[in-house]
Amino acid sequence: MRIAKLLFLIAVLTSLHQCAGPTETAGGTTSTESAKVSATVIYPGGTPVSDATVRCRPVDYLSDGSADAACDSYTDASGRFTIDSIDRGSYLIEVADTKGNAAAIPCSVSGGAAVDLGTHEMVPMGTIAGNAGGPGVRAYLRIRGLERYVPADSGGWFQTPVPSGRSYSVNIATADTSVDLPATGPIEPSRSVSVTADL
Repeated sequence: MRIAKLLFLIAVLTSLHQCAGPTETAGGTTSTESAKVSATVIYPGGTPVSDATVRCRPVDYLSDGSADAACDSYTDASGRFTIDSIDRGSYLIEVADTKGNAAAIPCSVSGGAAVDLGTHEMVPMGTIAGNAGGPGVRAYLRIRGLERYVPADSGGWFQTPVPSGRSYSVNIATADTSVDLPATGPIEPSRSVSVTADL
């Protein structure tokens, strides 16, 4: 009986030892396989970009206009940002300052390991502009992977700034129809790309 109690006590102590201590791996537990993602942004010449807004969205994300800020963050004084607990998948991270500069950083999370995306330059944004079919068309523009929800004006026109250096999939929609169009690119800094749909 005494030996059985001793074995039971050893088993309990071994179990407690195995469960003690930190179980998180890079911003999440191994059971959820989430990851911590970080990167640094600078201006051309090397100056760190501080207090820039960081938005992380899945690559196929389309905004509904509510601007879910679950993954939003800011760069620190050294231009660095960290986003905790991102689930497995592919994302686009937009970093933008208040002066019209931005960077779009692709990110792929495959498990619980930390992901360091390195250093990226912030440059002037480009613009996607176009028409949804003329006056009377009540449409809105969205960009896959970015937080964009832009209603067309009374003439059916719309435009929105986007980080330059890459191509985008543009979604133009009304209350009862939707179409995805490519914005050929990569979009150059301070340049505009036209996208038009007849809805």
